[in-house]
Amino acid sequence: AINPYKIITANPADSVTQAKDKTIRRIKALTEKESRQLLSALSDTSIFYMIAFIALNTGMRYGEIAGLTWNSINFTRQTITIDKQYNWISPEKRGFKAVKSRNGNRTIHMNTKLAARLNTWKLNTPAAIDGRVILTTPSTHALMNRQLRKLKQGISVHTLRHTFATMLLSKSKAVKLTRGMDMIEVEIRSTKGKEGFRLDCCIEAAEISVDVEANRKQTFSVTRQYSYI
Repeated sequence: AINPYKIITANPADSVTQAKDKTIRRIKALTEKESRQLLSALSDTSIFYMIAFIALNTGMRYGEIAGLTWNSINFTRQTITIDKQYNWISPEKRGFKAVKSRNGNRTIHMNTKLAARLNTWKLNTPAAIDGRVILTTPSTHALMNRQLRKLKQGISVHTLRHTFATMLLSKSKAVKLTRGMDMIEVEIRSTKGKEGFRLDCCIEAAEISVDVEANRKQTFSVTRQYSYI
């Protein structure tokens, strides 16, 4: 029956490689003033406020915030360990799953403002059975995006992640130095017996070298020297 009716047994389009979308998309980010206004507007909805506050101060993704558990927060060392997210694991069920990529597993610095806010939240919020900091529902993400777009057209929870990165890059040299030193201290404090380590007590200057791999396998080395004095 195949020959008379010219019926083909394979789809010829299967071997066609789909062209990549090369459209340049503008990454949206809020200004510092807009971030403050947004938090003020969300203050009546505690869960939305906390999600926004965490995202603006850490750059964490929504799924990572939803999956954040109290045992991943170290108030003494002021760190947050991101090693999971909370999302759909099947069409009918949500739960913990691995982060978006291997490099998504990380330990980040938690600033004093965020530490204080999380501590207050912990004292005033009933403990969840699964240990999560924020008990999101299947509709939380969509409802929050809808609320954010009422405040500013075209933004979403993910915009807050871009905002964190943008504000971090725009900080002064002194702030960048402090943040870099904080990251080094966090790493050293994770060693047993070094919990109280202070970097400025043992060094006066540091030279930092970073290798950046760009397109076409080109690697660039960037070296910067900083000092406390």
